[in-house]
Amino acid sequence: MIFNRGFLTNLSNTKLFIKHKYKISINKNTNSFKKYNINKFARNSLKYDNDAKRRSMDEAISIHIITEKLKTKLKILYESQISNFHGKPDFIIRLGKDFYIMVSITRAMQKNSVFTSDEAYRLIKKKMDGIYICSNNLDCLINDVIFKYRLQPIVHVLAPNKYYANLCVKAYKKYCYNFNNKKKKIKFLISIIDFTDEIVS
Repeated sequence: MIFNRGFLTNLSNTKLFIKHKYKISINKNTNSFKKYNINKFARNSLKYDNDAKRRSMDEAISIHIITEKLKTKLKILYESQISNFHGKPDFIIRLGKDFYIMVSITRAMQKNSVFTSDEAYRLIKKKMDGIYICSNNLDCLINDVIFKYRLQPIVHVLAPNKYYANLCVKAYKKYCYNFNNKKKKIKFLISIIDFTDEIVS
């Protein structure tokens, strides 16, 4: 499937989910990105601790992937800059005066066990329910009064392989059976991240 700017910014686009592959290099020894491989928005995210008091490489990957598709001037609020209101997304992008992209990130994996369809569904349901609540409280999250705006909420899954990605797609489709019309505005992006170009010194 083609992942392009329209998926992120066209609210009338009926395509609700995209699965694509993305290759990125990471220094295996230092656990840090090669600077030339991520853009300034992603690099800036690594200057801030998230709510878990750590720098999030997943957040940097997601920001890089999404902002590279936008290819325009934008402003971004990182997790630590977003007000907490019954939870919060990982970052919020503003395009122009009134268009916002709200992103919640998760990684398709289960520590110390195999990633299963049940775990995939639990993960997707948690993220979809959470960003739905956030999407109804944008003014509280950005700590501003906004009377008119357009918003695209997105759940972004980072998967290590095609098998895990497909489990998440199936979980998303299962969850969709219980969608109400309001939740149908949430888009679902799965990036299969290829770390094969790692540096070992």
